Order: sequence, then C-alpha cells, then structure tokens
Amino acid sequence: MTSRPLAFSIGFLLASATAHADLLATYTSGDQSDTRTVRLPALYVKKGKPASSGIAPGPFTVTWKTNLQLDARSRLYFSFEGRGKATLNIDGEEALSSEGDLSTARSERLRLNAGDTPIEITYTSNEDGSGQFRLFWEERSFFRESIPSTAFAQPQVVNGVLSIGNNNMSRRLIAEHNCTKCHAPDKPFGEGAMPELSNDSPDLTTIGERVTESWLRQWIAQPHTLKPTTTMPAMVDPSTDEGKQQAADLAAYLASLGAKEEKSHAAFSPDLIKHGGQLFHELGCVACHTLPDNKAPDLKNSRHPLNNIAWKFQPSQLELFLKNPQAHYNSIGMPDFRFSDEEASALAAYLTTASKGHETKPLDLPAKGDATKGKDLAKTLHCAACHTGPEKNDSPFAPPLASLSTPKDVANLNGCLAENAEARGAAPRLNPTLWKDLHSLPFLIPTSQTFASLHRDTPAEFAERQFTTQRCFACHDRDGQQSLLASTHQESKPLIAHIEGHDEKLDQSRPHLTHIGEMLNTTYIESMLDGTVKERARPWLDMRMPAFHHNANKLAAGLTRLHGIAPCGPDETKRDPELAKTGHILAGQTGLACIICHGVNDTKPLAAFEVQGIDLDQAHQRLRPEYFHRWMPNPLRITPDSKMPRYTLGDGSALRPDILNGDAKKQFQALWHYLLAGPDMKKP
Repeated sequence: MTSRPLAFSIGFLLASATAHADLLATYTSGDQSDTRTVRLPALYVKKGKPASSGIAPGPFTVTWKTNLQLDARSRLYFSFEGRGKATLNIDGEEALSSEGDLSTARSERLRLNAGDTPIEITYTSNEDGSGQFRLFWEERSFFRESIPSTAFAQPQVVNGVLSIGNNNMSRRLIAEHNCTKCHAPDKPFGEGAMPELSNDSPDLTTIGERVTESWLRQWIAQPHTLKPTTTMPAMVDPSTDEGKQQAADLAAYLASLGAKEEKSHAAFSPDLIKHGGQLFHELGCVACHTLPDNKAPDLKNSRHPLNNIAWKFQPSQLELFLKNPQAHYNSIGMPDFRFSDEEASALAAYLTTASKGHETKPLDLPAKGDATKGKDLAKTLHCAACHTGPEKNDSPFAPPLASLSTPKDVANLNGCLAENAEARGAAPRLNPTLWKDLHSLPFLIPTSQTFASLHRDTPAEFAERQFTTQRCFACHDRDGQQSLLASTHQESKPLIAHIEGHDEKLDQSRPHLTHIGEMLNTTYIESMLDGTVKERARPWLDMRMPAFHHNANKLAAGLTRLHGIAPCGPDETKRDPELAKTGHILAGQTGLACIICHGVNDTKPLAAFEVQGIDLDQAHQRLRPEYFHRWMPNPLRITPDSKMPRYTLGDGSALRPDILNGDAKKQFQALWHYLLAGPDMKKP
C-alpha cells in the first residue's frame, strides 16, 4: 500500500455541530502553542495533565480573546475564581488583575455600552502545571454569576480563515475514521490519549445471524450510498466486475458467521405498528433519523437513514438490537433507550413495515458469492484490523503514522484519500465528501503536531467532541441555539394523528444544556448518562433520556470541567434545622409557593396543569448549590422559556420582606437547607 498523507472530511461534523464557540484561546507551554475556539474562558487542570491536547503537561499560559456582547448599557463588576495569575483587559485597558487565590479581588464598577466590547483574559497556571480559572460578573439587577457562553460573540479570524479548532478537528477525524487501526502510532496510546482511539468497531463474529446476505452485498459495495454518514470505507470497487464479485464473496463469508437461514418477516398487527409509530414520534427519533419510508438522505443534518431496515435485519434481530444496541458494538452511536419487550416489538414492527419497499436502489451484483474466497479476501484486506471475527493478517499493509508526510497541496493526495483510482491504488475508498472538503478546507491536513497530540487529551475537549458525536444538539438547546428536533419533529407528527388529545399534555420541553456542567453534580450527570438514575427527573415527558454507557464517566467529568469546576457529588453541608424550618415555610403555599408545581416525596404538586416541576426531594442529589443560588433570583435570565417566575425584585431584594429581613440570598440559603434532606424532607 502506498505511503500517503492524512486529511479528513468535516462536512458532516460542521453540519451537525450546532453549538457555537466564540472565544479564541491560545495555550502556550515552553515552545509549544495551540490555538482553538472554545465556549467559555474556564478551565480545571490537575497536576501532570495538559491544559490542551496541543501542549505537554506542565506550567502553561492561556489567553482568551473575544467580544463581550451586551444588549443594553450596563454597570458591571468583574471577578475571578481559581488559583494562579490572571488579568482581564476590557477594550484595551486592564480592568482586573489577581494572583494566588483569584477570588480575593473584584474590579471597579465599570460602565459598558450596549453592543460588542473587546475583552482579553490571560491566565497563568501554578508552577506545578495545575490550574483553575472562572470569570464572573455582577450588577444591581443580578447577583454574582459566571459569565454565560451566550454573552460572548464574534469568533476571531486567524490568517483570513475563521478558526474552528483546526488541530482538534483533524485529530478527532483521525480517531473517528479509525486511522490508527491501520497506521500504527510511533508508540502505544497510553491512559491520557484520546478516548476515541480505543473505540471498537462492530463485532462480526455472528453477523450472519443478525443481517441478511443480500444487504451485506450491497453494504460492502456501496456503504456511503446506504448510509452517507458512515466512516466505513469501501473496500472493493463496484464499478468493476472483479469488485462486484468480491462484494458477493465477502458477503457470503460474513453471512456464514453464525449463519441462520434467511426467512421472511412475520406479519405485524395494525395496532402494534401504530404503537411503534407513536413511540417513534414521542421519543423524537427524527432528531437523528429520517423517516423509514424516506429514501432521500438528509446530508445537511447528518441524520441516519432507516429506509433499509426491513432489508437489513433478520427476523427478530431488530428487536434484540433495539433492546441492547451495544451488544456487538460497544462504541456505537445508538444509545440505549432501555426499551421494554413490548416497546421493542412495536418499534420493530413499525420500522420494518414502513421501510419495506423503500430500499436504496441496489447495484447489479452477483446473487451468489464464494464464502471460501470471501474468507481469504477478508484476510487480504485486513478486515480484522478493525473488526473481531475475520481471521487476522499480521503482514505489514499500511505505513506507520509517523512516516506519513504532508503534501504541498490537496492535488498531491494519494492512497485512501485520493479522489481518482490511479492515485488511490490498492487503498480503500473513504467517504467521497472528503475530497470536496479537502479542496475547500486544506488547512485540515494534519501535521506532526496533530499526530503527537493524539497521545494527549483533556476531559473538556472530550466533552465538546462528544456533544457532536453523540448528537446532544439533536434534542437539546444550547447557547441560544435550538435543538434539531425543534425543526424536524413535525415530520413524524402524522404518526400520532389518530390519538385524540395527544397534544393536550404537560409541557414537553427538554432541559437546555448551556449550563449543564455548572448545573448538575458530576455524579448525577454520570448516572444520567449511564442510565442508572433511580427516578426520572421529568417522568411526564414522552421523551426519555437514553443511556450512553460508553465513557459515561469521562463525559460527565468533562462536562463539569468545561465550566472550570472540579468533578463533584452532592453538597455535604450539614443541614441547619432552623434554616430548614424557614425553608419549609418558603417552599409552602404561603411562602414562594414552590409546591404549586413541584411535588415533595410522595406528595403531588397542588396545581400542575400546563407545566410541572421536578420533585423537590431530588434537588440535593441533582443540583450544585452554586447553580441553585444562580437560578432562584430570576430563572428566566438563565432559561428564557422557563415557566418559573422571578423570585426577586428588580433591585435584588426578596419578594417576602417579612422573612429573614427580606434578604433574598438568606432566604434562598434557607430553602437550600430545607432541600438538603432529600427523600427525608418533611411533607409540607
């Protein structure tokens, strides 16, 4: 196989990465430097760990540049949190500088006009390379809070090109395309490397039991046509008679692995099909998938097509897949919805019935293949480099990662990235959208620095990548940008047209993710991602949070550190009985009337009609106390579409002047002490 450079497509990623990043961050350590765009001027770095994948562990400096966007003239105080050394410049002038314990200083009250004001923050770590930094502001109309990502605007321009985290994008694509399975790194990836580099690929040991041979033939011949978002390369050339026969031979071999006789799908009852369609709509499946009767791919939103479902799965296998998507592919993007037997049967019935007759146009391939030849071909093509099942081939077949050179321009690309067959040679054919992106974004071609950075990663960078990879944006708003489901959910609404009064339900909006790492305890985030939460926070929602078992702990830690916060569990503050009594009163109907919409233990809310709140006994396990105190004064400031009212007056004073001298902060503290009891709270 010819030595070749590496470069990758970002078309799908740019289409799906809906969250913006509006600060230009430059990390430096010694002679190493890394520039990327980020959402927040925040970090939490432990000793011995890198602040960025682009620099080695050790003492570092980071500079964030952006514009602070204000809707109206404001008189603001600024402050820091963390340890190290930090300076804030606003419109070219120093506004605040602090060293050591950064929380001890606060700026003068500054008057800033509406519009965009340039700011620059420089932070230097502790001498041992550890560091923590957060940026806060406050005004008369709101208490001290970390500056939200929505307050930053207009990414900076570097060398005439909008920065999108070039190095980070390149290394991400190397991992997602499994490049290092063929191109061996110069040294083994250790514990601190990108977690995605250890991802697996589908286990083919029993593939013949699960999918049909006819689908396998077409998949091997045209993977990018059947699933435009796939990173599976085309290992044969279906434009030649030899390639067509190879597809048939490989399919015959794979179909023999755990083979079962292909049978027709049993007929499903109309009621079961309708129930499956209802589930498809209520669970918001169209956020990630096009409808099963739709042949046209949605390249813009990178949604996975379902029109080949009936053709692909052997009878009963789709139900098994839905109940345990990770059974044969631990790193699969499909999460675990923890379907019951009834739900899996209904959903399988709908998908199978609706997709039948809408299959992608098949290529003209041989109807039969030679399994023995297919087995030998699988070994020759080194299928076992990625997949368990085929026989391994230990002979060298691809140049090591360190030997790959960067071409002068994209026209010199060869091997698996080449557009024409002559330059590609015997290499596999990657997704065709690569070539368009390479010509439009040639700066994405990785360098030696990119290869070196594969051995380093940070929890925060991992969390940002996972936001796109796991398609969190599909169901959740973040940074003021609507979820994909908001624009696609109407597509599946006809599936529930037969259900009278279906829309007459409690509010079905889903939580925003702008503040997720600052809002929830890390332990709760992990249990939510891993599907081990004992009680659903919002049981009235038709949709449910699926489980992302793979790397749930790493993702939870990363989401917290994105906000410059150390991973944490529930608040261990000792409950003050007197404050708790006052909090009990505040939660009651004569206080702030929390129990109108919120239940407590087994006591239901008094009058939750259009909207319902999360049970108060869950607050302590879920919420970080800092976020609780941020939320209470004015929930609408954090979540504009929240149904919660404001609990302070315009000057920050409390709504109840007769409790704790009208001090809103003290009232919220009392309410928090009441919530600290969790399930042991007294019923109001």
